[in-house]
Amino acid sequence: MEPRRDILKFEGHRQFKHRLVLSLLSGKAVIISDIRADSEAPGVTDYEVTLIRLLEKVSNGTVAKISHTGTQVIFTPGALVNGAVELEIPASRPVGYYLEALVALAPFGKRPLAATLRGGCITASDHRGDLTPDTLRTATLPFLSTAFGLDAAGLEVHVEKRGAAPLGGGEVRLVVQPATRLHPARLTDAGRILKIRGLAACTRVAPALATRLANAARSKLTRYIPDVYVYADAARKDASGLSPGFALSLVAESTTGIRYAVEAASRPRIADPDTGDELVPAMNDPEVLAEACARALLEAVRTGGCVDPAHEWLMLVFAATCSDEVSKWVQAARGEVGLDATTIEALRDINAFFNVQFKIAAQPKGMVTLAGVGAGFNQIHRKFT
Repeated sequence: MEPRRDILKFEGHRQFKHRLVLSLLSGKAVIISDIRADSEAPGVTDYEVTLIRLLEKVSNGTVAKISHTGTQVIFTPGALVNGAVELEIPASRPVGYYLEALVALAPFGKRPLAATLRGGCITASDHRGDLTPDTLRTATLPFLSTAFGLDAAGLEVHVEKRGAAPLGGGEVRLVVQPATRLHPARLTDAGRILKIRGLAACTRVAPALATRLANAARSKLTRYIPDVYVYADAARKDASGLSPGFALSLVAESTTGIRYAVEAASRPRIADPDTGDELVPAMNDPEVLAEACARALLEAVRTGGCVDPAHEWLMLVFAATCSDEVSKWVQAARGEVGLDATTIEALRDINAFFNVQFKIAAQPKGMVTLAGVGAGFNQIHRKFT
């Protein structure tokens, strides 16, 4: 087999994870330079190095080179094989950061994926958009199964230990079966909200906090529809991490299988290390947290669309790699042109890696339609064997 000669070059740390995942899927090497070059702590972070190690474990022949200053990464992808993977992850980034990458890669692997990640934060939602395993299990994986035909029985997420910020100490297990074929997505009708489900979880705090979270969220949401169930999950001592905390995950499902997901977690006050100005206020009251999370879910339902913003990148990746037919969906318009800067950057990256473009059309009532033809990467591993 001839060596791959396609090398793409990028600058900056933004979209770092997404570009490495796309590199492994497409087989095109990437050079990412100027990573936090102007920062007081230049170079890749500990969680980005851990992500590279994880991608090396699920593939065969992948080579990653990091410069001495850490500001440049040369990533040469190998064959995606999956298999049994165990990895210790730092608590500096929630475990959802790694799970999202695995969910995007695993359906195209040669073997089933059984990944166990230890040491990170499980019961934590992050301001950078990382989803918790609870939301992945109840919203993300069922949504992808509905949209692209993934085998729902072969998608599993198990939380073995719940670890909260800042020390983490959690453990989660992800199982994904390879997909033989992904059919194109056709999501144009959001339908009406059928039911709302949720999970209130806590670790190393009084179990009554989980009950208070569930009751507060339920009392708010039952004014909207009666079919609301919020379950309380208090981690026992042997299933707890190293730090106390609590979190709430809510999912609204429509009559057409569309899911809107929001989550919130307790957190300490986050201040600017230089000025001391408050960046993120503390969140320690379960009733306040539950009401804010419930309001966010109702706002997501009001905004509408068929793709939740939290699932937008995965939607683009699977639409670009599914069978060579048209995928089409409707989502809420954001930004001046209907898409925000992050989505526009993701579309540019997908075009660079797969030569797949999406047609964007404005719709009434603040909606936008995206449509594109996939690259036909069914059973991608066969191209490498």
